[in-house]
Amino acid sequence: MDGDKATAETYVWAYHVHEGNGVDKEGILGGRHHFKLENRNDEWRIKHRSTIFDWNQGQDATAVWSDKFADKYRAKRGRNDDSYNYIGRKDK
Repeated sequence: MDGDKATAETYVWAYHVHEGNGVDKEGILGGRHHFKLENRNDEWRIKHRSTIFDWNQGQDATAVWSDKFADKYRAKRGRNDDSYNYIGRKDK
């Protein structure tokens, strides 16, 4: 941090499943996000972000999800995802 300006580096690890020639494939990558931030009107904002990819890997998919696990714990698109419950929850 330097007054109303700051820089940050965060790590990113991404996992994607897609189909290739009728077979589920996994794409995995790792990298870093670099941020330049500014404090404007007492609010920190991202001024610029760049991404550096350090590595990637592709292979046939090996993940197996049981129906019981997927229904309760697996991520969901939209407001049914548990992050909305967690973020909006007021801890007592």
